[in-house]
Amino acid sequence: MSKKQKLPGFLIRNRIIDNMTRGMIYLFTTLTIFFLIVIVGFTLIKGSRTTIETVTPFIEAEQKGMTDAEGGKWLVLLNRKVRTDRINLIEIRKRFTSRRPPKWGKITEQDIKTTPFLWVPEDEALEQKILDTVTGGSALSVKVKKERNIDAILQRVALNEGGFTVIPDNPSTRKALKKKGRSIRSLKVETLTPVATGSKEIINNSLNSSEVRKAIEKGWIRLEHYDRVQQDSESEAILITSTRSRWNLTWSYLTGKPVHSGRWGGISTILINTILLVVFSLLFAFPVALASAITITCYKTRMPGWLLNFIKYGIDTLSGVPSIIFGLFGYSVFVLTFKMSKGFLVGTISITLMILPTLIKTFEEALKTVPHGYEEASFALGATKLKTIFRVQVPAAIAGIMTGTILA
Repeated sequence: MSKKQKLPGFLIRNRIIDNMTRGMIYLFTTLTIFFLIVIVGFTLIKGSRTTIETVTPFIEAEQKGMTDAEGGKWLVLLNRKVRTDRINLIEIRKRFTSRRPPKWGKITEQDIKTTPFLWVPEDEALEQKILDTVTGGSALSVKVKKERNIDAILQRVALNEGGFTVIPDNPSTRKALKKKGRSIRSLKVETLTPVATGSKEIINNSLNSSEVRKAIEKGWIRLEHYDRVQQDSESEAILITSTRSRWNLTWSYLTGKPVHSGRWGGISTILINTILLVVFSLLFAFPVALASAITITCYKTRMPGWLLNFIKYGIDTLSGVPSIIFGLFGYSVFVLTFKMSKGFLVGTISITLMILPTLIKTFEEALKTVPHGYEEASFALGATKLKTIFRVQVPAAIAGIMTGTILA
């Protein structure tokens, strides 16, 4: 039985170094994937919802419709295209008294104008009562459209995208509303009940049980409506902190278009423009890059050495240029010099120029990985140079070409 041969020392050292190198690569690869998963997971979990903390010197309650000073009930109606089911008294009065009624974007992030309608009964006392209810004693806006017939009011609210009105809550109006139920919604009204006295600054002292009981007895707060209560020991001012959360990533956010420079609305046009920009940039850059890589790789023997080196040096230099430089180049040349409008075409050309060096470089390296024997075998079978390139070399390098396209 022969003894096991001992490996030379340099081979053992090389094997140890190879194993250590492989182990470090696996370790760093695993750590990179782990941190990517943590970052993406944190973004999805935390970024998908927003927590809004509101600190106010009053408490919010809500009811169906609104109530006037005499206890009369009123329905607050809105066209269903506006995505909200509640409104507060301040917003109602703004829409009937402002010279330019505010859009619904501040509440729903929709670029929809408010079109207020007012029912004007023949009874002057009732007319004054509804004016006091919707305006709070302020002057009525000239933008408010008046109607004497309840059915006409409901018809106009149903037909106008931002239609809005306040009408009496009684059996006859509810019956008329039922007929328009699919196009009009009845809003809940958030009422603001003051819970603070005095004007001193609030300090962060929690109320004890007796102080909370005192606040409840005086009608300042309702236990089911607050998260945290604070009080100034001198002025007995009470501050309510309420917390609510909402989803950020919604279907309306993905399909809506941005409004007011992205303050409201969604990202549909941004997503579509990004996809179109990528597609058209690749359509322009891909054939040019592939043709350039084929020329450098397959026809290098027909080119002068200095020209080939010059082209390669230029490609290597451009592939390391920051993207902001290409953006400034596109703006300076196409917009300022050639007076082209800032838009899709200029962006597509600039991005095409930016990704071209990377595409050419990766396509060139992909073609170099194709064994030389493939080319010789193709020539032996009688194929031409062009046919060999497009039927043998390019298909054999397709994996590297697609990788380069994704990287670019």
